[in-house]
Amino acid sequence: MTDDMTFDPTSKRIYVPCTEFTVVYVERDRDHYEELGRIPTEFRAKTAIMVPQLKRFYVAAPARDASAATVKVYVVQ
Repeated sequence: MTDDMTFDPTSKRIYVPCTEFTVVYVERDRDHYEELGRIPTEFRAKTAIMVPQLKRFYVAAPARDASAATVKVYVVQ
């Protein structure tokens, strides 16, 4: 499950936040993409935004059980 997909033109990477992880792909050319890895996030953390100027990727994690809602911040390399 996902709500968003973000393309970073500088790194040519696509970030797809899913239920418990974000999948990162790289564009090799216009028709070819390769999965680089999966970054653990949180349960149902599937809404995100990329801010290329700050080199940050923000993922919203909803409240669950006794845990409060959070925003995870990842530095884009």
